Amino acid sequence: MHHNISFHPKFAAALDAFFGVVMLWWLSQISAWWILGVWFVFRIALWGGLVRLVYYPKEISRLRHFLSLVVFSFGSTLFLLFIEWNIAWMIMAIFSIFLSAGSFWLLPPMESKLPFMPKPHRRWLLFLNLFGIAGMWSGIYAISAFQILYQIGSWVWLLLISLAVTAVSGWWWWEYGIGRNKRFFIWLCVWFLIMLELSWVVMFLPMGFFASGLFLTWMWYCLWLIVRFNLSKEGINWKKQKWFLMFNGVLMIIFLALLVRWK
Repeated sequence: MHHNISFHPKFAAALDAFFGVVMLWWLSQISAWWILGVWFVFRIALWGGLVRLVYYPKEISRLRHFLSLVVFSFGSTLFLLFIEWNIAWMIMAIFSIFLSAGSFWLLPPMESKLPFMPKPHRRWLLFLNLFGIAGMWSGIYAISAFQILYQIGSWVWLLLISLAVTAVSGWWWWEYGIGRNKRFFIWLCVWFLIMLELSWVVMFLPMGFFASGLFLTWMWYCLWLIVRFNLSKEGINWKKQKWFLMFNGVLMIIFLALLVRWK
């Protein structure tokens, strides 16, 4: 019967926003870890059902959308679990609803031969993954700082987050047309080591788990973009990228010097 059902993307976005409000209310009532597991599975199942029933043009992948929502869900859930200030929690909750609903809203409602039509949706999904990565990094540092699940060493969490980030990085290189050849897999191994070392170094910086997650994700995106161009047939245009790197370098210095509250 589901083959005869096709939700309009805007209707799916409204449904997702409604489910998001309900799920966030449920999350705020959870008092046991096993209930959190049930909540997470139920949230993913809702997205899976919605992705299956909504209309998708042929040029947009349902699986890519669903996997992006899964990565986003990991990160947004960890953000919401460890934010203590009520106003900040509400802002993050509203932002997370907006991001997930927006991923349905931006779906083109019909087939199109114009090559630029799927691009806004793909960029939105990349941002969902960025948000998810930031939340996962922040969550890992919060777990270590608050000594939650202290039986598991910090190195295990660093290995897990580095593997997850490397998987997402390789996936999105491939999504942007990078072929899966020998050079691609060599860079994946190098990328894992870079992420592991960066995660380990930042863990010892006294700037809080939220700022650490944002800073690492910022660095991840800049490096990911450079490697993406390096793996492409065109290569890196250093005349353009040097200004990109300089601009982000200055912003990072401002962020670390003026915005981060060092402990």
